[in-house]
Amino acid sequence: MTRPSAFDPNAPLGSDIKLIEASAGTGKTYTIEHLVIDRLLRTDATIDQILVVTFTRKATAELKDRIRTKLESLLA
Repeated sequence: MTRPSAFDPNAPLGSDIKLIEASAGTGKTYTIEHLVIDRLLRTDATIDQILVVTFTRKATAELKDRIRTKLESLLA
């Protein structure tokens, strides 16, 4: 099994895997939020085609809320 590469913000979007490992308070949620939004805006991907795995349900809920809020503001 190949280990996913570390996150490279300058890497082109593709079907590759992004792995983000960092301590608390380093901007992981912000980065994931923007990766998802970027993928939705720059490709034909739909939200149901994107898999994001977080460590806790709280983190998942926060991420869902932030992505939803960002999409709503972009569509307004």
